Amino acid sequence: MEEARKEFKTARLSDGRIEIMADSMEKVFKIRTFYEALISPVRLREIEYNPALIANCLIKEIDIDMLNLWHEGKPPYKYRIEIKGIKGDRSREAEGLIREIRKEYGENLINSPSDYEFEIRIERKKERCSVYLKLFTFEDRRFAYRINSLPASIKGETAANCMKLVSAHFRDNARILDPFMGAGTMLIERAFYGKNLRLEGTDIYGEAVKYAKENIRAAGLEAKLYKSDIIEFKNRDKYDEIISNMPYGLRVGTHRENEQLYKDFILRIPELLKPDGVLFLLTADFGLLKRLAKDNGLKLVAEFVIGSGGL
Repeated sequence: MEEARKEFKTARLSDGRIEIMADSMEKVFKIRTFYEALISPVRLREIEYNPALIANCLIKEIDIDMLNLWHEGKPPYKYRIEIKGIKGDRSREAEGLIREIRKEYGENLINSPSDYEFEIRIERKKERCSVYLKLFTFEDRRFAYRINSLPASIKGETAANCMKLVSAHFRDNARILDPFMGAGTMLIERAFYGKNLRLEGTDIYGEAVKYAKENIRAAGLEAKLYKSDIIEFKNRDKYDEIISNMPYGLRVGTHRENEQLYKDFILRIPELLKPDGVLFLLTADFGLLKRLAKDNGLKLVAEFVIGSGGL
């Protein structure tokens, strides 16, 4: 919310979303922490869940000239429908709306679920609904540095959210380590805060180190990266900050393996971190992490809950 208000003074929180009035998508993409941008036409907020009414309101709000402007092209335009808040066969629910859209727009809009330029998203609450548009023709360059990623890589938006949440604890001239760096996303997002930062990262997988080097280079940054198990990593000096997306035991390894890894990692903290240093960790196994931290004399300064890939 704070980041949105820097760009848009009228930004407000509504039903779990941040609402803004924007005349440029470029301004919207200056906000690093949002997961998706939806357009909310005025006539399509809290209306009766009725295919004919929805299609009629769509044509009143979104005409072909507007679609031409958004897509920098000419019709026909391809779309898909996503209906949330219903049980049963969603494709069957969408059929009526597809017919009504065809009546209103003719051949200018084509339903194409596997190859589309925008999404019509309907969020149903009993007999009413709200309709949003998600456009895929505005280029989102916020995380263009992510040339490569791994199956368990953290999303750019999630990493940006993590760094924003803990940014009050950041310092200039900090030496920073990501001990489970993966493709380097957390290190890159950390670099948006502060000056004269020294970035370092380790990962046990050579492919991760290769990808992280490429991504960090694409971001215009420099970092020292090592192919190493953090438990065996030999560091000369201690770090001001340690930041990482911890293994969860969901996509990489097993819970039992990661339980031992967490124990061994926490025991290494006094060797890796300065006495006044700070540790920022993202994990789905927060109960285990908090218990181990407390047992080993680490002070919990702040705790946040965020959504990440359905977790």
